[in-house]
Amino acid sequence: MARLPEVRIPLINKTVGAEKIMQAGVLALAAIWAGVRLFPGSLLAAAGAVAIGMAVIAVTSRLTNRGWIKFYGIGLMAAVGVALSWGFYPGIFASVMLLGLFVGPFVSAITSYISGNSDPKMVSQTFGVSSSLFNALTSFGYGLLSATTKAYGDPAFPSALTPIIAVYVAAAILFFFAPRWLPGLPEKSLRSPEPKKPAA
Repeated sequence: MARLPEVRIPLINKTVGAEKIMQAGVLALAAIWAGVRLFPGSLLAAAGAVAIGMAVIAVTSRLTNRGWIKFYGIGLMAAVGVALSWGFYPGIFASVMLLGLFVGPFVSAITSYISGNSDPKMVSQTFGVSSSLFNALTSFGYGLLSATTKAYGDPAFPSALTPIIAVYVAAAILFFFAPRWLPGLPEKSLRSPEPKKPAA
């Protein structure tokens, strides 16, 4: 997603953004993983992984910080996918990947929002406090998860996912409406398409 410097490719003598090369690498790894590990020997699965990856890249590259915060709930809803696909490794893998897709950009979006809307003289203190809150909430979450799994006995999963999904649904609704209470975010969730460069 990052806009990186352009790189000249020697054989075709063209310059492309380094992020395009990284995206191609990610798509290649997705194809290998799907065709070798998830569905061994399936060219259709490898092609499907590339197609899904291209679609995800196309959509997520246009999301603004507002969009990452608003739609963070999509990632949280991956817990539903884990519950529904319990025992089916590819389904669990895809669900966890969906969660991971949103977690990193969301943290980046909310952190940059906090920093960008703080008194410049207090940015370092604000960053320290927000980081401490994130760590505290993460620790609190681990504690609740531990208590939940113990309450459900052995094996705890997938039954223990029920209260987790309930919490995630509530959080998804909260984050969907959160941008209206966060002044200073971009007005739209999606960036306008970049104009095509005129042919040389």
